[in-house]
Parts: sequence; C-alpha cells; structure tokens
Amino acid sequence: MEESRRDLLLGTLEQLEEEKLRTFKDKLSKVELKEGYGRIPLARLTDVDPPALTDLLLSSYGEDYGIEVAAGALRAISQGDLAERLVVPPRAAACATSRNRWWRNLLCCCPSATDE
Repeated sequence: MEESRRDLLLGTLEQLEEEKLRTFKDKLSKVELKEGYGRIPLARLTDVDPPALTDLLLSSYGEDYGIEVAAGALRAISQGDLAERLVVPPRAAACATSRNRWWRNLLCCCPSATDE
C-alpha cells in the first residue's frame, strides 16, 4: 500500500530531533510564501508536535503547497536529504533512477539515438 503524502510529511517531521524541529518551526514562521498565502505565526507553531504540525501545514497551505513549504524550511535548516525524500518519495526516486539508467545505457550503446 502506498504511503499518503500526509503520512510522508508526518514521518519526515518525526525524524527531526527536538532542536531541529524547533529550528524548523522558526524557519517555517519566516519562510517566503507565494502570493495569497499567510505565514503561520511562531506562537501557533511553538508547542505543536509533529502530528499537529502536519495537520497545521496541510490545513494552512493544502497538500501540494504544504509539502513544498515544508521542504523549503527543511532545506533552510540543512536537512536537504529529508526535503528530497519529501518532494520525491522513495518509490518515485527509484523509478526515476531506473529510467535514467535505461536512457544512459541506450545512449552509450547507440549514440545515433540522439542524432535526429
């Protein structure tokens, strides 16, 4: 069964140590947002645990943009590996890697495939 995006976000936030989670919330309250969206005040973020934070992000920004905002805040606190897993789930990344390998093999073996 495929993991929902909410579960993926929750699992990602649960991987942050307490200090990193605090720093994440601080960045989240200052992050640059698309027009039409408002920042979540730090006071609302301070005492929330990962499940409540997940719900707050998704209810404030929607699923797609909430994931994008969380990934941006993760990158801002030097957690790019977690951000990438959030933006490109493991199964999709594995498919992309496999597809890239297939193309690389094709181009190495058949250079004329690019001559058109």
